[in-house]
Amino acid sequence: VAVDDSQWSKEFLHWPQFHNGVAAGLRISPNNQCNDSWIDFCVPQELDPQSGGILLALGLNGILKKLPLVHWYRFVTQQCDLVNVGFILGAAVAYRGTKDIKVTKVLSVYIPALLPPESASFNHSNSIQATGLLSMGLVYMNSCDRLMASIMLREIAKNAYTDPSTLDSDYEGCALAAGFSLGFMTLGLGENALPVVDPQLRNKLHSLMTGRIADEGTSSINLDVTSP
Repeated sequence: VAVDDSQWSKEFLHWPQFHNGVAAGLRISPNNQCNDSWIDFCVPQELDPQSGGILLALGLNGILKKLPLVHWYRFVTQQCDLVNVGFILGAAVAYRGTKDIKVTKVLSVYIPALLPPESASFNHSNSIQATGLLSMGLVYMNSCDRLMASIMLREIAKNAYTDPSTLDSDYEGCALAAGFSLGFMTLGLGENALPVVDPQLRNKLHSLMTGRIADEGTSSINLDVTSP
């Protein structure tokens, strides 16, 4: 099939290119002796969506863990959102379940709720913020960390009562990512998670899913944001 790509803008192919990068990166065996120099040289100087996919694959393979933190700056300061997404998520997968302090500090930059109250906003896109939220859930997987889990619960409900017309595009993605993140943090812990995170966790989540509050009936929660 011959495709005339002049019919579409370049952005139309960004996600397919990203997924092609993931597929290419997953062909690299975790047993290969890949070091930080190899990682640095295997991606071009001018990074594109396909490079972001490769970085995610290197995280899935565990190879990205060999890249020292000082080399991260090159990847997290790229103008291409999909490079940022691929690298942040890849690094989080590589460090999943470790609660690594250095990785936590890097990810905190993308989560406004974790920044000091008087700090300047980085104005990250919603897709980058959602990636940061999801990544934090991976790093704190199975930890049932009280602080992180409570932040994710608040992030799910942050725009529950906000007029959607006043929000940026993809605003609901952050709530969905926070939901996945909370799930990763409490994964497999069942009832044991309730006294640690919040005794009312089940009721709060039920309200966010259904819009119904116990003993109060239906509320005005924007279920398009919270229910997914």
